[in-house]
Amino acid sequence: MDSSLSKALIMIASVLLAIIVIGFMTFTFRRTGDWATTQDDEMLTKQAAEFNQQFEAYDKDLMYGVDVISCLNKAKSNNDQIIDERKINGDKYDDSYQVIVAVQLKSSELNESMTVYYIENMKVRAYDEGEGPSGVYLKDVGFDFMKKKGRYYKEISQFKEDNLLCSSPNNKIDLKTKKLELTKDGNGNGEERLRTLLEVSNTISEIKSNLNKEESGNVNSWTKVEFRSALYDLKTRKFKCTNIEYSAQTGRINKIEFEEM
Repeated sequence: MDSSLSKALIMIASVLLAIIVIGFMTFTFRRTGDWATTQDDEMLTKQAAEFNQQFEAYDKDLMYGVDVISCLNKAKSNNDQIIDERKINGDKYDDSYQVIVAVQLKSSELNESMTVYYIENMKVRAYDEGEGPSGVYLKDVGFDFMKKKGRYYKEISQFKEDNLLCSSPNNKIDLKTKKLELTKDGNGNGEERLRTLLEVSNTISEIKSNLNKEESGNVNSWTKVEFRSALYDLKTRKFKCTNIEYSAQTGRINKIEFEEM
């Protein structure tokens, strides 16, 4: 009888011990899981804050177009990365990770210019508007680069390879809209032309070429050509940031808007 009771007590004690151990393990596992989740949340929050800082830097009441262009390029880089990541990781990065940039202009027109210089009496001078060396065409001085740089800039530009070389400081490019939008999928308002401008940002905004073809003492000679794309005009305009929006899902900035002053 005593032996049976002892065995029963031992069994009960073993069961209680097992329950305690299981309970402790469950508690520890949950605490560890909660800690890991907290760490993940803190990391995501930190990443979102660091991401937002680079765009919050443009939250200004006064800036030049060069800052707006910088913001556009950062957003384009981010959006392109999302597309690349989706190819690898599926739908992990959805539209909540994209950054939309909207730019409101006062006019749909931007200015592009070309200035031709010549040397007269040892001084460099610029040809007057509409004037230039006789019989010289843009294609003769290397301006066929429009075929190579910028997807469609040669299509929206007023300068064509078969144009005569002359000073033209006030050529207008019509963007067809005053509001430009950059999105992930390229379907924003006026986005095709906006992306065209961004492509020429660091390639043909300003080119100076030494083009000594004739004797420098001849008034009809020319020494260099300076070309400024429509993006150069955009760089010099004044803007203000009017709105910044954050994704409720990720906490990251997903839209920023600018307006020309």
